[in-house]
Amino acid sequence: MASSPLSTTAYASEHFMEGAGAVLFRLSDRKICLIQDRATGEWLLASGRRNIDEERQTAALRGVWRKTGYCCRMLPITLKTWAPLCYDEGELDVVDEAREEAGTCEPFMFPHRTSRSGAFKITWWYVAAMNEQNPAPEDTEFETRLFDFEGAAQTLTYQSDRDVVHKAIAIFRTSFAELLGDVIRWALDDQWCPGAYAQQ
Repeated sequence: MASSPLSTTAYASEHFMEGAGAVLFRLSDRKICLIQDRATGEWLLASGRRNIDEERQTAALRGVWRKTGYCCRMLPITLKTWAPLCYDEGELDVVDEAREEAGTCEPFMFPHRTSRSGAFKITWWYVAAMNEQNPAPEDTEFETRLFDFEGAAQTLTYQSDRDVVHKAIAIFRTSFAELLGDVIRWALDDQWCPGAYAQQ
């Protein structure tokens, strides 16, 4: 039996787990929301484990809402991706390379590591905007604080989170260099907290 010339690793379902989270921007003053674990003092990005049959975007929004207390929505961004557009399927002229696409809510990064339980864990990271009409979050196991771009990157405890934030900031600047006013108006409307995660 022939073996693939490419490096391949396969994980059965009992040996991997998925998480999803978002770098949460407050658009009006270009701040990033971080959380601090009150028990350990660690500064982190908000995320959560994906539930069975849950869409990854929904898992990310739910995880951010639970950890920060802020309702949020995915922020359409410009990024390079290997994912083809829907109408590209079956087309012969689709180039097999990373292409720049605008207005997408695709994940922009996924770090992977071995969890404390020994499972292979990946976390899908998105860019999101908070609902600025929200009241201040109530006390939870996490403290929530807003930082400017440089402060957020310097405050995070883990290098992997700093890498995620640096990439999110670069994407944010590329995506909204000329359209920030329109994006802020879009983010301030009242269509927030879809029932898919707000009631969980």
